[in-house]
Amino acid sequence: MKALCEEHFGPEGLRARVVGVNEKELVIKAGILPEEVVREDFWAYYNEHQSEIRRALEELEAREWVTHSVDTKYGDGIVMLWDGIRLKPPKGIDYCERLMRPWYRKALDAIKGDLRTIVVAIIISVVITVVTNLILRALGWL
Repeated sequence: MKALCEEHFGPEGLRARVVGVNEKELVIKAGILPEEVVREDFWAYYNEHQSEIRRALEELEAREWVTHSVDTKYGDGIVMLWDGIRLKPPKGIDYCERLMRPWYRKALDAIKGDLRTIVVAIIISVVITVVTNLILRALGWL
């Protein structure tokens, strides 16, 4: 997914957004397999790794993060590779934007809810302390 996000938001992002990315290109960019294996020994790629990669792509498509436009036939038509893999708006693009954030933004996003809770608790405790002190002073107990 990260490789697809980098393609989408990278310098050549227009091609990735309009045309999409080929399954083999995505495998190379993600660093799953070396380029030589995918390009030169296609059948080794297909027989050993393609089912796992296809399962991962189908999972991303089921989550509505990616879509593909064409199944490209190779050889005698038995082998089908995905072509035109693109991010699917809005879920895929939103997920990629979160994925591509710097580490400090991800950390802040992770604790944002907890931070809000802590700030509200501090404000409430200060208000209760001030009100309690005012009441006790009014009664003359302080």
